[in-house]
Amino acid sequence: YCEAQPGTSPVLKSLATTFKNKDFRVFVLQDIIYFLGLTMFQTGLPFFVTSLLRFDESMSMVMFVGLTAASLIFYPFITKLAHKIGKKALVVIAFIGFVITFGFTGICGPGLKLNIYVQAVLIVLLGSFPMAIFGICPQAIVADIAQSDEILTGENRSGMFYAARTFAMKFGQSAAMLIFTSLATIGAANGTGYRIVALVAAGCCAVGGIIMKLFNEKRVLDVI
Repeated sequence: YCEAQPGTSPVLKSLATTFKNKDFRVFVLQDIIYFLGLTMFQTGLPFFVTSLLRFDESMSMVMFVGLTAASLIFYPFITKLAHKIGKKALVVIAFIGFVITFGFTGICGPGLKLNIYVQAVLIVLLGSFPMAIFGICPQAIVADIAQSDEILTGENRSGMFYAARTFAMKFGQSAAMLIFTSLATIGAANGTGYRIVALVAAGCCAVGGIIMKLFNEKRVLDVI
């Protein structure tokens, strides 16, 4: 359902022009923060399971599968909600959901006076809805930005927009691994570092949500 039109601009010029788009710069910045927080959490999940919740290591796979399966259940509802309240609003809600999920993970454990199995289920349920939103909305937002940019500039650079977004994703993931490695070693014996990782990931999502509020979705959609 597309009409392929090869780009004519050199790669570096096309990349520079892509980042001149203000709406895309705001989106990329929140995207970096998102992948920073998400990667720290996903990397730390096996350690949260064993060190904080005191489960066997095999439980981390169960929770990973549970997060994925539960998020898939929400997919049909996400597409309907996107039409009703907008993709930007959904992404902000997702950030709030991850702040709650990661923040709760940071304080979980036997000392919480809540059954550890209940804590594990809550982490899965709390994280699945925002995960479903981020599985759909960001890609659609990039498509909207690329389409509006094509209308304004007369040049189709959709491929470059997605390439730039992928670069931002890799940058966030790489930075997350460095930060995780540094923080996880703090109080390794009692899991303090892992709690700090979860709370820092929650903080990243809070910042990401604030940045996303600056994204002018109305301007993009009005152009389209």
